[in-house]
Amino acid sequence: INFIVAMLILVSTVTLSGGVYFLLSSRRTDKAMDKDMGVLASIGGLVALILGIVMVTTYPINVPNTPLYLYNEQFGIPIIMFGTISIMFGISFLMGYRGLVPSVYAFFASLFNLRYAYNFLQFKLTREPNMAFLLYLFASISGILLPFYYALGEDKRKAIGYLLGIVLFITGIIAGLIAFGAIEGHIAEALKG
Repeated sequence: INFIVAMLILVSTVTLSGGVYFLLSSRRTDKAMDKDMGVLASIGGLVALILGIVMVTTYPINVPNTPLYLYNEQFGIPIIMFGTISIMFGISFLMGYRGLVPSVYAFFASLFNLRYAYNFLQFKLTREPNMAFLLYLFASISGILLPFYYALGEDKRKAIGYLLGIVLFITGIIAGLIAFGAIEGHIAEALKG
């Protein structure tokens, strides 16, 4: 079983939904939409966290001529961070909290994620290192923007919310494009073998 496609689909759907949420919430406040997003982020984050923990602890991705743990770390640790961030925001949305503390965590986690992003270019990881780099880069940019969304005044918050929505939407599109390619590639690879 290869979890990568499931993770990509999960990242795509959660970030696309988050993008829509921030684009809509930058225009108006809707507490019901906050609760809906809270459920989505919590469940999506929990699944991502479980998949990441299983990947890092038990599931070696077997790529010829590479140490077995390399891709487990490259994909597993970032999805654990994604899951943790999603769960924290989901709980914040559901409980009516402000979201500043989870956004600070997202900021620092995103700095580490930038290093993982650069790994794709530096070590030419995956069949599409440029797309993978862009996915991790845009995910990191969204995490870096989050504290500013929660810390700045209402006038700037709307502009940052709109920008955050766009960045999350781009993240989701990139993850979705990679997922479509991976779905085909993994099935074709299995049929060849």
